[in-house]
Amino acid sequence: QWYQRRVAITAGAEKKKADDDKKKVEEEKKIAQEKKIADAKKKLEEKKKADEAKKKADEEAKEAEKKKVEEAKKAEEEKKAAQEKKIAEAKKKMEEKKKAVEAKKKADEEAKKAEEEKKAAQEKKIAEAKKKLEEKKKADEAKKKADEEAKEAERIKVEAAKKKLEEKKKADAEAKKKADEEAKEAERIKVEAAKKAEEEKKAAQEKKIAEAKKKLEEKKKADEAKKKADEEAKEAERIEVEAAKKK
Repeated sequence: QWYQRRVAITAGAEKKKADDDKKKVEEEKKIAQEKKIADAKKKLEEKKKADEAKKKADEEAKEAEKKKVEEAKKAEEEKKAAQEKKIAEAKKKMEEKKKAVEAKKKADEEAKKAEEEKKAAQEKKIAEAKKKLEEKKKADEAKKKADEEAKEAERIKVEAAKKKLEEKKKADAEAKKKADEEAKEAERIKVEAAKKAEEEKKAAQEKKIAEAKKKLEEKKKADEAKKKADEEAKEAERIEVEAAKKK
């Protein structure tokens, strides 16, 4: 009877230990599952952040492209304005040339008329002889003065035309220089924007790769923890089975 009581006490103690072990395994299993759920939530949050970062990078790239297009449009408009200015100046020059030709034609007609009048005066002088010699002298002096004035007027006209041509050349060179500088600046801004967009894209990709690596490492750890928990549960089950067998 005493032996049976001792066996019963031992069996009870073993059963209690097996129950405690089983309860401990269940708790560890529950903790492992809760950790797994928390890790999954964390991964989802990280994925959401990565998606938002990608969206922001895409928006910035889109904005850079929009800016590039606007700058190119502006450069084109400035180029068009410079060309229109050039055309207007050329038109103005042609108008001035036309006026100069008309003025020359008028001067030639007046000179021809004066020559005809001179011829008539000479014929009249021949007839009147002495009387007209003094008048001829005066007419020659007047003609000489008129010729000098015409020559001076021609010189002023040539100098004015030369000055206008020089000013136009200078204005054309300045306009071309300005347009070239603006085009160069637009190209520099475009290259910098493209470079910045490429760097941001590269940084986002590197961040994405690092996060993917981190997730893989966490998954590996979670898998190992699960495997360990499964092995411990299996071992506890085996102990329980052996304890049941002993009973």
